[in-house]
Amino acid sequence: MNLLGTALGPLFDARGIGREPESGAIALYGPAPFASVTQTALQFIDLAASFSARLAAMAGAE
Repeated sequence: MNLLGTALGPLFDARGIGREPESGAIALYGPAPFASVTQTALQFIDLAASFSARLAAMAGAE
């Protein structure tokens, strides 16, 4: 996420991209329309990566 944050950093304010401390969800700060669409895309990518990791763990357990 750091590389992505560095690449997209100029588009957002000083808080940039991070994770919500309570939920662990991706948090994005910046212009509302752009940040909203980008945040949704990043959450989908994060969900896909999490799902892939769980499948790999399940396959390794068998």
